[in-house]
Amino acid sequence: MIRFRIQKTLSLLLACCLALPLAAQAQAPSCQGQSYNCFLLRAASADVSTVLAVHGLTEVVDVRPGEPVLKLVTGPANIQPEVTLAGLEVDPLVIAAELADAEVVSENAASATIDTTDPAFVGTLAATGTYVGPETSLFSSPLWNGYAAQPAVSLIKADLAHADPRPEALGLGVVAILDTGVDPDHPVLVDALVPGYDFVLDQPGVASEWAALDPATAAQDEADVRAIAEQSYTSILDGDGVTLGKGPAAETILEQSYTSILDDITLPDAFGHGTMVAGLVRLIAPGAYIMPLRVFDGDGHASLGQIVRAIYYAVDNGANVINMSFSTPEHSYELEQALLYAELNGVVAVASAGNEGYSWGPLCYLPGANCPLRYPAAFPNVIGTASSDQQDVRSDFTNRGLSIVMMAAPGEALVTTYPGGLYAGVWGTSFSSALAAGAISLMHDIKGPNFIPISYWQAYDALMFSSDDVGDASLGYGRLDVMHGMDCGLSGKPSDC
Repeated sequence: MIRFRIQKTLSLLLACCLALPLAAQAQAPSCQGQSYNCFLLRAASADVSTVLAVHGLTEVVDVRPGEPVLKLVTGPANIQPEVTLAGLEVDPLVIAAELADAEVVSENAASATIDTTDPAFVGTLAATGTYVGPETSLFSSPLWNGYAAQPAVSLIKADLAHADPRPEALGLGVVAILDTGVDPDHPVLVDALVPGYDFVLDQPGVASEWAALDPATAAQDEADVRAIAEQSYTSILDGDGVTLGKGPAAETILEQSYTSILDDITLPDAFGHGTMVAGLVRLIAPGAYIMPLRVFDGDGHASLGQIVRAIYYAVDNGANVINMSFSTPEHSYELEQALLYAELNGVVAVASAGNEGYSWGPLCYLPGANCPLRYPAAFPNVIGTASSDQQDVRSDFTNRGLSIVMMAAPGEALVTTYPGGLYAGVWGTSFSSALAAGAISLMHDIKGPNFIPISYWQAYDALMFSSDDVGDASLGYGRLDVMHGMDCGLSGKPSDC
């Protein structure tokens, strides 16, 4: 059984302290309540009806266009899924079949501990006032200096890239984020969102994180969180009233006067992860659009079927970059095929390396090697991203090694967006991946009135030749340099960089 992990770490919430008990989650309707008995089936269109009849399968939805077809199907209720799968695997009319019900758990990265004495984080908290820069015109609300001008921005030279007069220097195209959805009304994100899809509820539209709240308390919980944001947003911008405190589920930064308001709020454990990832993509690529694709529910659960569907959806609906802040130790043929489809259509895929502190050498790719790699980062057409700190030292918690890591990006003491108009401090490779995904949208070649997105291999070359060497071979080609990467990507000759 495939297990995906959202690369969610402990996070610091600015301006509130949130309890995080689990909330009831709606089952994805895509397999009609039979998620344990759900399959991805690949066959020639002429053979599909025969395969369905012989094996007693029920078609749920088409996953991908073209030939051969890929369908999400359910098996007979009175037959164990493993038995149905075994029959499909020996059927000569079946090209491929696999279970689509991956058990998914949130990343429990206890090693990615919060260090409130980190100089970069202390400096961020000390920042006051609103940010004014070349990208400010792209936002309809003021930006807090602690977010927009945090140390990681200058470390990876994103500030220099944004000051470049070329239009692509602020990012172009669409970045699809496969995650828990986003807060569609967050002041930092609202101007950048394009329609996405909620694969948990199986419906098009906003892909909102608020859909994860317990229906019994959702309206009041959302109203209370937004009320906190309305009262605290200005004080964050002004640098007023922020103190240190400790919450029941994670260390937090809070304004003490608001904690009692949130005593009764129940939020799912992974709530906010997608908004936090989106905030860092937006930070690096404020001129790009964000397509939220909700594949994880609020508790951090997804399925292989949802993730594969989301990749095809992203490609077919105009995404240029796909960010995947999750991992699984087991190889999936259909996940690999979906990412190949992305590559062949000029879409660049980025994934987090994971937060378990594992290391893999290049020999893990050899046949018979006993290396439980982390996918999708380990696929050869995905830019696997590890975490480094803001002194260019490898993070203790990050997975590493050339078998899964192409490059590193800061993944400690970052400040990003959180639902309700709030900010959060975060640690983890999820957020390193988000910075890399944003950087790739700054690497588009402009030809006439329309931009042509760079291919995966052009992005690979540009990042490889432009990453800053940090003297640690386990971090691939080095740490992300946004300015140099943009120059290399736009030059068309990254080997000259």
